[in-house]
Amino acid sequence: VAVTGENGSGKTILINHFLRNIKQKVKVGHIEKIDSSVDSFTKLICQKFDLDVEGKTSMGMLDFFHAFLLKQYEINERVVIIIDDAHNLKSEAMEELWMISNLESESFHLIQVILVGKPEFEYLLRRKDLQKFAQRITMRCNLENLSMDETGQYIKHRLKEAGAANPDILDEEAAKAVYQYSNGNPHLINILCDTALVDGFADNQEKIGRAMIENVTDGKKEEGILPPTGKSKEVGASSSTTQSSDQLSSGGMPADIEERIIRLESLTSSIDNKLDILLKRKGGQDRTVVELNKMLMESLKRHGNTLKQFRSFREQVNK
Repeated sequence: VAVTGENGSGKTILINHFLRNIKQKVKVGHIEKIDSSVDSFTKLICQKFDLDVEGKTSMGMLDFFHAFLLKQYEINERVVIIIDDAHNLKSEAMEELWMISNLESESFHLIQVILVGKPEFEYLLRRKDLQKFAQRITMRCNLENLSMDETGQYIKHRLKEAGAANPDILDEEAAKAVYQYSNGNPHLINILCDTALVDGFADNQEKIGRAMIENVTDGKKEEGILPPTGKSKEVGASSSTTQSSDQLSSGGMPADIEERIIRLESLTSSIDNKLDILLKRKGGQDRTVVELNKMLMESLKRHGNTLKQFRSFREQVNK
């Protein structure tokens, strides 16, 4: 089985859900990161099942693993290998994995392999030298981003699961803004909503509107979590007449850099003020305030480091 999707699309959540809810007896070997320094992929898989294959040849390890699979089959226990970051698999590793997937009894497949990776894994499978490997994949699933309606439903679901008395804390326009800036990516939806809820709590807001999401989005762009947006220069425009980010400020540095520094300083000050508010409203909510305090401090630290880099750059430019 091949499961593909962009970062934050929910691949790991899907796999964990599968493992929690499967009814059969299953022994799982989960390879979470592909280590390029591993000289034998078969050895790595054996180690995931606590099999001692030290000193064995490649064929010896394969035979040993086959005997393990037969034993698990006899006790009616399925064996599953889950490989994350499958798009990073080398040709040699795929060759070994193909040989392992061919291990079977006379009438039953002894092992289930689940390959999880980015969409480029599908392009990898189209290579001619990997044709026989691709033929072993009988089911493929690509996790698409959520639609606008699904984004709204997802936000309400998460709020309900978290125990929110009112699942409509984010109004309709706020949900639309979250979809617009996250493009329906669940991970980015989580980040925007989490930050908006923290800011809303600090500002004593009963509802989260579009303006709050816009403000949060600006901060996440500064942190590099969301891609920056802006007008690009028109093709063929003269460098002497085009008003763009290349224009220098009076300080001798790009105007957009100067603007970013000002926005960072403002955002840092805002976070600092919200932190003070949270600490003053501490009574009876110690645990919640501690967690929010921690989140705000981490955000403040990130902004502070970025601000230092910008200031250093400004000093170098002005020299």
